[in-house]
Amino acid sequence: MLPLPILRLSYEDLVTDVEAAARRALDFLGLAWDERCLSYHEAGASRLGHSPAVGEPLDGREVGSGQPYAGALAPLVERLSAGAGLGR
Repeated sequence: MLPLPILRLSYEDLVTDVEAAARRALDFLGLAWDERCLSYHEAGASRLGHSPAVGEPLDGREVGSGQPYAGALAPLVERLSAGAGLGR
């Protein structure tokens, strides 16, 4: 396993405070803050995929939507966490 740094950022944190989460991610990547990070949905850039949600601001509608799959994904989450040295 490669000893690569990993940033853990929850979707809930992202939708609760987009600016703080974006600043944290940019800092982790060694990139400077840019106010345009808060208006990504207005950029008009080409998008991969066909989800209309890509062009919308984050609003938290999807928070908790993965919960029904938590049991099925638990073994994968455990293996990934252990392999990355993240623990829980």
